[in-house]
Amino acid sequence: MSLKGTVWAPLGPSPIAEGSTNANGLVSSIAVHPTNLNIIYIGTVGGGVWRTQNGGVSWTPIFDRQLALGAGEPAAIAIDPNSPDTVYVGTSGRFAPQPPAGLFKSTDGGASWVQLGSGYPAGNTGNATQFFNQSIDAIIVDPAASNVIYLACSRGLFRSTDSGQNWTPGSNGFGDARTMVLDTSTPANARILYAGIAGRGAFRSNDGGQNWTQVLSGSTPVVAAAIGASPRGFNKVVVALAPPTQPVPNPAGVQVLYVSLEGTGGAPDPVGLFMSTNQGGAWVQQTATGMPTRSQGGYSFHMAVDPGSPGDGINDIIYFGCVGQAKSTNSGNSFAGMSGLHADTHSWAFIPQPNPIPSVVFCGNDGGIDKSTDGGATWVTLNSGGLQTGLFYNIDIKPDATGSVTVGALQDNEIETTAGAAGLGWVATEGGDGWDVAYDAAVPGQVYGSSGFWSPAPCTRVHRSTNDGKNFSTEITPWGTTTDGGCYLAGVTTDPSTGNIVYVSGSQNLWQSRDGGNTWRLLSPFNAAGNVDVARANGNYVVIAVGNQVFVSTNALAATVGPPSGVTFANITRNLPSRNVARAVFDPTDPTTIYAVLGGFNGGGAGQQGHVFRTTVSASGWTDISPALDVPFNAIALDGSETPSTIYAGTDFGVLRSVDAGQSWSVLDDIHFPRVPVLDLIYLDGNLRAATYGRGAFGLVKPTGPSIAVHLDQGLAFGTVCRGPQYLNLEVYNVGRRTWLSTASSG
Repeated sequence: MSLKGTVWAPLGPSPIAEGSTNANGLVSSIAVHPTNLNIIYIGTVGGGVWRTQNGGVSWTPIFDRQLALGAGEPAAIAIDPNSPDTVYVGTSGRFAPQPPAGLFKSTDGGASWVQLGSGYPAGNTGNATQFFNQSIDAIIVDPAASNVIYLACSRGLFRSTDSGQNWTPGSNGFGDARTMVLDTSTPANARILYAGIAGRGAFRSNDGGQNWTQVLSGSTPVVAAAIGASPRGFNKVVVALAPPTQPVPNPAGVQVLYVSLEGTGGAPDPVGLFMSTNQGGAWVQQTATGMPTRSQGGYSFHMAVDPGSPGDGINDIIYFGCVGQAKSTNSGNSFAGMSGLHADTHSWAFIPQPNPIPSVVFCGNDGGIDKSTDGGATWVTLNSGGLQTGLFYNIDIKPDATGSVTVGALQDNEIETTAGAAGLGWVATEGGDGWDVAYDAAVPGQVYGSSGFWSPAPCTRVHRSTNDGKNFSTEITPWGTTTDGGCYLAGVTTDPSTGNIVYVSGSQNLWQSRDGGNTWRLLSPFNAAGNVDVARANGNYVVIAVGNQVFVSTNALAATVGPPSGVTFANITRNLPSRNVARAVFDPTDPTTIYAVLGGFNGGGAGQQGHVFRTTVSASGWTDISPALDVPFNAIALDGSETPSTIYAGTDFGVLRSVDAGQSWSVLDDIHFPRVPVLDLIYLDGNLRAATYGRGAFGLVKPTGPSIAVHLDQGLAFGTVCRGPQYLNLEVYNVGRRTWLSTASSG
């Protein structure tokens, strides 16, 4: 094998240079230590949980070895206020490829984790297993009793009285519970909580989450008036609580509750801002002039009340975010937009300060985490210091001897390149969402990229760069303003042996250009965007994976299109399982041999198993060469320097390798690679790089420390791993469970 490295190393971005600010991947939850305000935990949509101990100057990943790296939003990280080294994390699959894996608990500040209900270690039993496949969005540890925990998830509202081992659902609290708040001023034996359940409304519990009463619905008069006539409605419900002016239910006190809703069916989005000063008994709609709009189906939608607010329902400070963000200082009657924040809001957090100093406020969004110390007037990013949470869709490397430049396409962070200005690392240069990117095989520095936005259509465009992606100065979109323009993840591919030949897969058609994108021809219609590959040994051979089907052409360079003698594609799906075909690629040395990887999980019927397959153009079926592993496969790359070609496969939990045509498989350096979805792999001249959805890019490099020493003992692997010149890690791996049990560091 010709690999130039043996261990994975993070390549960034950390951070992403976006204009005058820095960004990173999506931050879904934020939790601040109650007594040491320099300690902050953040949860991400696919990159696990990170901790800073110096106020965001540097970050450490502390969740890489767990079974799911997506943390829920907006409040799926909870710190026990009485014992701050105890931290809970709820996983979520709402916006991440990995399914959720339940509720995790650490009692040492995130150094090690236990999946509650998993049976490990001994005594870790209980019914928390019911959350293994649920998206957890909010967790609250009761400050009056650390054993009492409240939880909101996609199944509803739950309470534990034994520190998370066992859970009881709240009566009338079923449904997709997305937000929850606790009134800590209420008596410990009669806690009042509020929650938002999607499509149902706002609910209140007067007995610590055991029973729930609906206090706001679509038929509440002010809500019904704001929504408008049926079939308009609402889905996600956000609740926020102001600090009480007096202990409630003391009649002299005031407790102000705010609610907003994601509009559906043509209703305003969001549906207004509603306020109650009597625990949901009566509601008024705030004027909400200037309130942000466009929650994007609830994807980017959260609000919170500054704990430094007076709590009087008149002068409360509300931070409200959708695509954009705004602040109100008059309880939501008017909002003023805030600048300096990345689009798409997911979470807010605060550190109260003595009056009249404004609270420190944090915003988690699609660009990472931002902080303001002046009430939102200005913001600074906390996206550097090793934080690497980029959400890659696709990646490519410059076809030179060293792979000197890496380019990538990322969710909501554009097309990026490492060829930016000196010292800036990764620079975002084109897009909103970057969809795909590909280097030209022969024209130095020439890169093609597709990018755009989810809506409004037609939104996807294709551009060309002549300087390694530093800027994409020329638009070369093959379609006009209709047809393929509404495409999501438009694939871009080049002929690996011939310059200026580029393919773009739109939402309805596959296009080909032979002059670097100056002119195009429609090669073949397809019913969706796909991933395309061109054979290195013969540019006439083109394969495309579209949905659960695979098509191949053996005359893609023909002068005309269509039969009898022009370019045609044959359906070679044959006996593949009826699941999404993530990628189909040619063997680098044989244009008649094709490999495919499939997403999803094995089905129960005959012929519905397997994730890696091989066929030939003239064969009648595919051969299953899958490892004994039932997880989604998303990416594949082949090294054709030896026979048989070495296969690299990207899964939802890392990278596998086979050196014997799929007869056997091994994990490629599991120790240094997080359990994160790998959506793309690129191999070129010994350079192997992986694009992950949540932990940025990784490259296989030569180790800088001593060799790894590992020994087995009763099903456990104990390894000492040099992470650098300053410290050593001891890692313990349960071979049977494929689970990392603990990590301890020493100087």
